[in-house]
Amino acid sequence: MRYDACTAVGNALIVFCSKCSRIESAAQLFDEMLEKDVVSWNSIISGRVSNDLSLKGIELFVEVWFSGMNLDLATLVSVVPTCGEMGLSKLGQTLNGFNKIVF
Repeated sequence: MRYDACTAVGNALIVFCSKCSRIESAAQLFDEMLEKDVVSWNSIISGRVSNDLSLKGIELFVEVWFSGMNLDLATLVSVVPTCGEMGLSKLGQTLNGFNKIVF
């Protein structure tokens, strides 16, 4: 099986577990993935945020941002509103500005 196919299946499982409120299982799947792409990161970040683990979602976002991985609009969509909800307005404003420059 091709690695990208394995990654796609892993991503789908992360989303499925997250939507079923099984974020611990989603996180374990993510941690065990050999190949992670931007969709993998988006899936676990969004999963954390949607399961009331917003701070962990933001921490993962910052990790992927500083790792140099190419982000996409979906990455920001799950994080920017959370910044406002958590009172992290400076980070939210920075990301919103980043959005206008990059996308």
